[in-house]
Amino acid sequence: MTNKFYKIGYRFQRRVLAYGESKGFYVLASPKSAFPDLIFLKPNEVPIFIECKVKRGISLDKVKIQRLLKEEEIIRAKALIDKGFRFIVAFKNRNRGDIWFFENDCIKSHI
Repeated sequence: MTNKFYKIGYRFQRRVLAYGESKGFYVLASPKSAFPDLIFLKPNEVPIFIECKVKRGISLDKVKIQRLLKEEEIIRAKALIDKGFRFIVAFKNRNRGDIWFFENDCIKSHI
C-alpha cells in the first residue's frame, strides 16, 4: 500500500510537471523521489532544477528555502547553483491550492 503523504507529494509533482510543459519546457522527472524531483529544459536556456515540497502549517510569509529542504538537499542545491544552474523549490501549503516558486529566497508566483 502506498503512503498517503507520498501520494500527496506525487500529485503535486505531476501538477508542477504539467505547469512546466504548459510554459514550453521539456520536463524530466526523477524516479523514486530522487533529488531533484524535476528538471525543466528549453533550448539555449540554463536548465532549471526543481524540488517539490508539500507542507502543512507553514504560512507563506515565514517560509525560507532552508526550512523546506533537508541538509543534504541544501548542499546539492548550492553545488548546482555554483555550477551556473538555476535551482527552484516548488512549494504548496497542503491547506491551500496555490503553487509558489522560491529561488534564492525570493517568492515568485511563476517561473
